[in-house]
Amino acid sequence: MYDAIKNGITEFTDEMIEIDPELIWKKDKRGRTILAHAILQRQEKVFSRVYRLGAKMRMAVLGHDIYHNNFLHLAAKLPPPSRLERMSSGPALQMQQELSGLR
Repeated sequence: MYDAIKNGITEFTDEMIEIDPELIWKKDKRGRTILAHAILQRQEKVFSRVYRLGAKMRMAVLGHDIYHNNFLHLAAKLPPPSRLERMSSGPALQMQQELSGLR
């Protein structure tokens, strides 16, 4: 499931959630749900499809992982290098890269 999220394979994640809707609540060893993984991997399509599941899903946004990071904290983290290569280099991304010492 996490590999599908990492690679943006929305068909697989959709099918798995359809088979077992409780997957959206399951957490990994770091206390992160599939929505948290979609945020960390910058997979907008996966995030959007999971988030559209309704009001219950919106309650999950208030959760946090074992490091006390909520979804806003995860979204603020620098994306994985594989995603950085595919993203356009706008001013906000450039500033983030400079602050983290990547440039």
